[in-house]
Amino acid sequence: MRPPLRAGSAEAQPLSQATPAVQAVVFWAVWFSLTSGVVLLRVFLAPAANRPAAAPAGFGPIEWLCVGLVAVSAALRWLVLPRLGTLPAKLPVFIVACALAEACGILSLFLSPSHHRELFVVSLLGLLTLAPVFALPRPSGFPRAEG
Repeated sequence: MRPPLRAGSAEAQPLSQATPAVQAVVFWAVWFSLTSGVVLLRVFLAPAANRPAAAPAGFGPIEWLCVGLVAVSAALRWLVLPRLGTLPAKLPVFIVACALAEACGILSLFLSPSHHRELFVVSLLGLLTLAPVFALPRPSGFPRAEG
């Protein structure tokens, strides 16, 4: 049995010292866990279809707040992430952007049951645009397109 890893040991290294492949695995693991989490919450916590719901009116403040969260997430993805140089510098911004897109799907389940389907799709599309293809290691000879 191996002893547990300590912070100062050679096996526990910061993300900046990891290989590009390991860095990509970290990004994909975070993205997959948050995306599958919002899908599982939708599957298990969605309001029952046979339960009478209020007539869907137009979007109110809660719905616009949820859409705004995804808009901020998209701004982080397309405006901030490409300007950051290294993958370790991109990780905190990436996690915040994923969390904002996921928050739309989670909040819609509890605060907007009449529009939960539409807001779930908006949340899922926001998370799909955050797929960390920018973290994939490039073969030698191929330039890295930032973003």
